[in-house]
Amino acid sequence: MAFGEVFTSLQTGVIDAQENPLALIKSASFFEVQKYVNRTEHVRSWIYLAISEKTFNKLNAEQKKAVQEAAQRAQAYERTLMLADEKKLESELKAKGMIFVVLIPTRPALPRRRKKRYWPPPRMKSSQSSRSCMPTKP
Repeated sequence: MAFGEVFTSLQTGVIDAQENPLALIKSASFFEVQKYVNRTEHVRSWIYLAISEKTFNKLNAEQKKAVQEAAQRAQAYERTLMLADEKKLESELKAKGMIFVVLIPTRPALPRRRKKRYWPPPRMKSSQSSRSCMPTKP
C-alpha cells in the first residue's frame, strides 16, 4: 500500500494497523485514526554509519583504529539522543490518546539452538517454479 493511503485506510477500516517509527506516527497524525502503538523495539537506531570495504582497506592501521573508535563514540551518542527522543515522542503520543502496548520481554531470551541454515539454498527440482518456497532435499 502506498504510504499516502495509510491514513485514510486506517480511518475507513481498510487496514487495521500500521507500524512505523514514533516520529513518523506523530508527523503523519496517525494518532487521529489509530489507538494503539505496539512497542516491539525491533528498530533500534536512527543512523547507520557505513564505509566501503575498499575505502576502509586503503586506511593504515592507525586510521582504521581512529575510524572504529569514532564510530563507537558516534553510536553511543546517537543512542542517547534516540532514547531521549523516543521518550519525548511516547509522552506526546500518549497525551494525544494513544495507548502503548509493550511487547518486549522483561528479561533476556534464553539462547536458542540454531536451526540448520540453508546457505547455499537447497536445490530445487527443475519442475518447481523459481518462486516456490518449498525446497527439495539435495
